[in-house]
Amino acid sequence: MSKEAPQRIFRHRGYTRSDLDEHSKVERFRSELKEAKLGKVWFSQVSAQNDPFDTNPAYEESSLREVKSFMEEFRRIAGARASFYDPDFVTTAVNRGYKKSQAKRHLRNYKQTRRSVRQVFEQHQGESLVCCFTEDPHNILMWSYYSCSHASFNYEFSLQRDKLETGKSVIADVRYVTERPRLTTIDMLRRMAQVNHPKDYVESLQDQRRIDDATLLCKSSHWEHEKEWRSLRTPQSKPGYYSISPYKLTGVTFGCRAQPELVSFVKSQLSGEVEFRFLELSGSTYELRYS
Repeated sequence: MSKEAPQRIFRHRGYTRSDLDEHSKVERFRSELKEAKLGKVWFSQVSAQNDPFDTNPAYEESSLREVKSFMEEFRRIAGARASFYDPDFVTTAVNRGYKKSQAKRHLRNYKQTRRSVRQVFEQHQGESLVCCFTEDPHNILMWSYYSCSHASFNYEFSLQRDKLETGKSVIADVRYVTERPRLTTIDMLRRMAQVNHPKDYVESLQDQRRIDDATLLCKSSHWEHEKEWRSLRTPQSKPGYYSISPYKLTGVTFGCRAQPELVSFVKSQLSGEVEFRFLELSGSTYELRYS
C-alpha cells in the first residue's frame, strides 16, 4: 500500500571543497543552488541508475498465440493499420518506401513483434526521468555513498501542509522487494499500446500500477535502509531541472567533514532562504546528530 507523502524529503549532493577550484564546476554548482532556491531539482534518465537491477524487471516471453490474440484485439480497438509503436504503421511504412503489402505482412509477423517489443519497451522506459530523495536525513550509509564520505551536504525540501494530496502526486515511495518483479511480452505490449494510442487503449489501473512498480519503483530489499522516494517524469521530457512543487527548499544540512570553504559558498548562494544545520558524530553510538 502506498504511504502518505512525507512532510520532508532530503536529497544528498556530492560537491566538495575541491569543486570550488574549477570555474566550470563552480558555475554548475552555482546554477544548481539557484535552481534549488526555486524548488527545482535535476532529473536524469532512469537508465542512469547505479544499481543494474533498478527499474529492470525480469522478462518472461509470452507465447505466439498470446501475442497474436493481443494484437488482433488491439487492432480491433485502435484500427486495422495500427501497431503497438505507431498509430498508422502502414502509412508510415509506405512513406518510407515500403510496399503496402509488405507493411501489412509485417503487422502480422508476430514473431517479429515478440522480438522487437522488449527492445522498444526498454528504450522507452529508459528515457523516463527520475529524481531520488530520502526521508531519513541521518543515515550514515547515505552520507557515505552520496555525499562524498560526509564531506558534502543535503537539501531539505518541505511540503506545504495544505498540499498533502498534491505532494503524493509529485513523489512516490519505492517498494523494496525480495523477489525481482516479472513482466511478460503482453505486459510490455499493453504499456506501449497505452503510450502510443492513449485515446484508443487504456490499461486497467491494476495493470498500470503493477507495471509502474516493476519498471520505476521496485528495488531489492538490500536497499531498504535508504527509505527512498522518487519523483518521475515522462519520456517526452529531457534531462534537466524541474519543479517539485508543492515541496520547497527549506534547509541545508552539512556533513561532519564539510570544509569551511564549501559551507561559506553554499551560504553565500542561499543565505536568507533556508536554515543551515551541521551534523556531528555521536559521542557514544554509531549515530549522526545535529550539532
